[in-house]
Amino acid sequence: MKKIGLTGAIGSGKSTVCNIFRLLGIPVYDADAASKRLLMEDPDIRAGIRKQFGDNVLTNGLPDTAKLAAIVFNSPETLGRLNALMHPAVAADFAHWLESHQQSPYVIKEAAILFEAEANLGLDSVIAVSAPEQLRKSRTRNRYPDDPSQFEKRQAMQWPPEKKEARADFIIRNDESQLLIPQVIKIHERLSG
Repeated sequence: MKKIGLTGAIGSGKSTVCNIFRLLGIPVYDADAASKRLLMEDPDIRAGIRKQFGDNVLTNGLPDTAKLAAIVFNSPETLGRLNALMHPAVAADFAHWLESHQQSPYVIKEAAILFEAEANLGLDSVIAVSAPEQLRKSRTRNRYPDDPSQFEKRQAMQWPPEKKEARADFIIRNDESQLLIPQVIKIHERLSG
C-alpha cells in the first residue's frame, strides 16, 4: 500500500481535494483534525500543553484551541514548542490508523505543514494543492470572518507555496479556472496502477 502526502498553503483547497479522493474510495488521514482530537483526548498532551503554555490556554480544564492559536500563530518559537508536543503523537496515531486501511491501493495523509514537520519522510509521494494568493486569502477570510489577520499569521508559519510545489511529486491547480475532478482522477489512476 502506498502512502501519499497531500499539502498546500492555507486556503489552497486541500479539504476539497481530499473530499474528492474520499469519493473515489481512498482513505484520507486528516493530520490537523487528528491533532485537535489528540489535544482533547490525550492526557499526556494536555499535561504538556498546561506545562508549556499555562492554565490561561485552558477552558474547563481542556485546551482552548482559539486561545492556543492566538499564542502560537504569533511566534515561531511557541509554535515550535506546540509542534514538539503534537508531531510525535500525530505520527503514532497515523501509524495506528494505517493498520485498518491495508486493503486500499493507497492512502492519503493530509497535513498543512507536511514538509515543515518532516511528515513527508516515509511517504511514497506528495501532492501539493496550489491556488493563487488572492483566492487563498479570500477563502481564509471566509473561514475566519472574525479575524481577517488569520491568513497572514498562518501563512507566515508555513513554507511558501512555491517551495512546497517544488518538493511535490504532483500538483493540483485549484484556481477556479481548471476543473479539479479530472486532475484528481488522473493522479488517482497513476497511484492505483
